[in-house]
Amino acid sequence: MKKNARVIIPAILIIAVSVFLTVFSIVNMPDKPQRLPGGEVQLANGELVPAGERPHHEEKDGAEGMFKLLGYLSIVSGAVCFYWFVLKKRLKSSSQTIKKVGRKVFSAHTYFGWAALFLGTVHGVYYLFTDFENRRTLTGIVATIILLALSLYGVFIKRVKNKYIRKIHLILSFLWIPILMVHGGGITMMMIMLTLISLGFIWMLEKVAKNKQLPKVT
Repeated sequence: MKKNARVIIPAILIIAVSVFLTVFSIVNMPDKPQRLPGGEVQLANGELVPAGERPHHEEKDGAEGMFKLLGYLSIVSGAVCFYWFVLKKRLKSSSQTIKKVGRKVFSAHTYFGWAALFLGTVHGVYYLFTDFENRRTLTGIVATIILLALSLYGVFIKRVKNKYIRKIHLILSFLWIPILMVHGGGITMMMIMLTLISLGFIWMLEKVAKNKQLPKVT
């Protein structure tokens, strides 16, 4: 019982804090500049920009573009990890192609997980110092915390014999998705659409493979 508590309680705390901070950021922290009646623009950090002037934070430089790209790559890496969940139950598929892809995704998903954590952390540290009061920064912190927890629980799956570790790892994976939708917006939706398209493609491959295995009627 104590072993289960040591595994479950931290996960419950992480989930509760993550949900609270995400809801708080949506309700209490504006994400976009607000134009006031007098023509002034109020930025997400509370700064007022005189009417007719361009908000400073909209002037993107090369560094910001690079760190934003790292955030996108983190989401893509996380999506590759999620494909393992999609392919896990298809390792005995009638399609040899799906079997091969499933094995390769399994062997690579750990590395992509660490890559997602590293890239997301570097991306987050930049915005932590340059745009701390933006709503996206808070949801980014939440997403990074979940990624860290995912990585740690993933490490413990093979090292600690506990039936709840794998379940928590999966729950955190699904929790990461809606938080990314709040944080990442378009890129997250694009990866979700690609995953759905991939499911359709997998279904077609399996159907073709099964049809080939059916005995021919003479």
